Amino acid sequence: MRRFSEPREQGIARLARVGALGTSSQGIFSAALLVSGSLIASRVLGLLRLSIFASLFGTSTSMAAYNAAFRIPDLLFTIVAGGALASAFIPVFSGLLEVRQEETAWRVANTVLNTLLVTLVILAALCFVFAPELVRALVPSFSHSEQLETASLTRIMLVQPVLLGIGGLFAAMQNSYGRFILPSVAPVLYNAAIIVGAVVFGPRYGVYAAAWAVVGGAVVMFEIQIWGVVWESVRYRPTIDWRLTSAREVLRLLGPRLIGLSAFQFMLLVTTFLASGLTSAGFNAITYAWSLVMFPVGAVGSALGTAVFPTLSRQSATAQRSALEHTVSRSIQAILFLALPATAGLILLRHPVITLLFDHGAWTPASTAATSFALVFYALAIAPLALIEVAARSFYALRNTKTPVMLAVGATLVDAVLSVVLIHLFPRDRGQGGLALATAISVWLQVVLLIRALRVPLPHVAGSELRRACKGMALATIGMSACVYAAFWVLSRASSSSTLWSGTEVVLPVCIGVLSYLWLAKRLGLPEADRILGMLNRARRSA
Repeated sequence: MRRFSEPREQGIARLARVGALGTSSQGIFSAALLVSGSLIASRVLGLLRLSIFASLFGTSTSMAAYNAAFRIPDLLFTIVAGGALASAFIPVFSGLLEVRQEETAWRVANTVLNTLLVTLVILAALCFVFAPELVRALVPSFSHSEQLETASLTRIMLVQPVLLGIGGLFAAMQNSYGRFILPSVAPVLYNAAIIVGAVVFGPRYGVYAAAWAVVGGAVVMFEIQIWGVVWESVRYRPTIDWRLTSAREVLRLLGPRLIGLSAFQFMLLVTTFLASGLTSAGFNAITYAWSLVMFPVGAVGSALGTAVFPTLSRQSATAQRSALEHTVSRSIQAILFLALPATAGLILLRHPVITLLFDHGAWTPASTAATSFALVFYALAIAPLALIEVAARSFYALRNTKTPVMLAVGATLVDAVLSVVLIHLFPRDRGQGGLALATAISVWLQVVLLIRALRVPLPHVAGSELRRACKGMALATIGMSACVYAAFWVLSRASSSSTLWSGTEVVLPVCIGVLSYLWLAKRLGLPEADRILGMLNRARRSA
């Protein structure tokens, strides 16, 4: 990173202005809207990427090898440099900025950044060397040739966690300043680069093109994030100083969070391990169905959690307890308002959604049936997965990482036990449904206990107002579901195999569902409906 000649105070002022969205309610809403819009765009591209993969590779054994191979670098990134590091780093970094100790904040940032780089490089090198052994442990039911292919793909994609890890820390720095533009754009370009690589080289080089495209996307994402920090900052130093009290605070917060994320990753590893004994269609169905579920989770939970976390950290650092309770309560209610109808809609329209996105090229009817069955149960996890994004971050803002970690570990154990039981209760060609149901039950248990625990430090969170709102949301969701089902039933009577008609079977019921849900929600007095309708009216007037 390079130095600039402008005075330090001028640089700081400019840094705070560029892309900053503020900490007021309107600022949080604007930040959430920006992050949500970018996450939706990223998830749309992610679904397009998955659709291209489905066309090129379907639910073949090569696609199963790719999905299994992706698990190892994804595990490395998530545990070492994903949400764990951001959740530990942002409260400390934002807190120091809030009390105007900016020089100390950047000394902490340099220490964390350089330590992260060294750690990721060493772990990636170890995974590269021991890839065959790791693959045999992860998917023991794969054939020898499938395991060799999985190991080769793993080695290619090990560059990705290093680049995304450093880029993610740069994004956390920008978010701490209230700047969300570049961190929001980067994931969109990441998926776009993967799509281009897969389309151009996939027909010739198969899943290896997809693996190299992932590396290319990581390079693009890294470049975007580092540009945002370099352009606005002059404080990078190649130093590591864990003697700093604030740096050790990051470690203190990071440890339990790592355990929590490791628990979630262990849950995914158990699912992958057990799924390796299913058919290739069943194994791949888990990835396809999970990706569909993560679209609304990302657009609702991840967006709001990312946007609100710096504000939660500042409110906690300055002992604004009532404001913190208000922010958390409003966030939980907003997530439920969007997640409940998304769950119902995805379950009702799962078949036409899968047909529209995936039913072309190498995709088969067996692929549709397997993915549809898994999606029924995974969709039940949309609301709790989205709520965990805010509930867990509320604990992190309070500098309490032990409670969410303990609950995450407990939920993982429940998921592991249920996965082993349910996969054997379902027929072999339906085992993916048992694994999905186990995950849905465990995450619901986790979020219910999280919110109950959160009411100890924040007693007014999730109170009577939320319970009244949930009744209204439930009624609006039931009414919306009836409208969506009726629209789909009418359209299905005149079904056609064309892609255009499949799109109609999705788009028209979704539009009817959105309109009916907003109308019912407004009639039931839910404030979120008024906010959304007001936002649409302002957009229409400004157009």
